[in-house]
Amino acid sequence: MAGYTVIADISNKIVNLLRENMTPEPIEKAEKIGIYPPYEKGDFSLGIHLYNIEENGEYRPVNMMNIGTNRQKYPPLSLTLYYMITAYSKAEVQSRALDEQKMIGRVMQVLYDNPIIDLGGTNISPEGTNEPVRISLNPLEYEMKLKTWNAPDKAYHLSAFYRVSPIFIESNRMKTIKRVSDLDIKIRG
Repeated sequence: MAGYTVIADISNKIVNLLRENMTPEPIEKAEKIGIYPPYEKGDFSLGIHLYNIEENGEYRPVNMMNIGTNRQKYPPLSLTLYYMITAYSKAEVQSRALDEQKMIGRVMQVLYDNPIIDLGGTNISPEGTNEPVRISLNPLEYEMKLKTWNAPDKAYHLSAFYRVSPIFIESNRMKTIKRVSDLDIKIRG
C-alpha cells in the first residue's frame, strides 16, 4: 500500500513523464520542467503545481481490513489531486504566446496518451485490488482558473488543469479484535 509519500510520488511521476516526452522539443532541457507554484516561476519553462487535494467520496472506504486473526487495520484514505500546469516562454514578445500554446498543447497530448500513472502496484483499494491512478483534464470556468492562479500582482499565464484519482494513503491505525472462539446454541422445542 502507498504511504504518506504518495502525493509527492505522483507529482514526481508527472514531472518525469513530461520531461521524457517534452525534451528537447518543445522544451530544450529537462530541468526546465519542475514542481513550483506559478507565482514563483524561477528558471522553469513548465511548472506543475498541486493546487488542491480532496477526499474522494467515490472511493470512500468503510470496511476495516483484516490483518491476521486478531487485528484489523482502518481503511486507507482515498484522495483526488488537482494540478495546474503552466507554460512560460522566454521568447520575444511577438512569439511568446505561440510558444506557450505549443508547450501546453504538447502537455495535453502527452497526458492524453498516458492517462494511467504507474505506482508499481502500491495503490491498493480497500477491496485489496490495485486501482489504476488516472489523470484527466479538469475543465474549469475561466473565473475559477483566475481564482486558482491566486497571484494578484502577476498576470495569468496559459495553464491546463488536471485531476488525478484515486489515490490511497494507507492508515497506520490498528484495532485489536477478539474472534469468536466458542459458540453455544440452545434449541427450545
